[in-house]
Amino acid sequence: MFTAVAEDTADAYRDGACLASVVGWMDAAGQVRACEQLAGAPKVEGVALAGDGRLWMVTDADDPDQPSELLEVKWSP
Repeated sequence: MFTAVAEDTADAYRDGACLASVVGWMDAAGQVRACEQLAGAPKVEGVALAGDGRLWMVTDADDPDQPSELLEVKWSP
């Protein structure tokens, strides 16, 4: 299971607006077997598989005035 986020920034150290985010999974050989773009491009920083077809994801808005969100999604690759 993995998440990836594309940020609008000129370098790898500064945060930028989140342009896109995906969640996916790879097999033991490292081949991507599923990859889905997330609506609204949340900046997902952590993911956990609940075991019953649900994923829990936590976000980070890079803004101390905005709380992180805990997202629950159905996952059926």
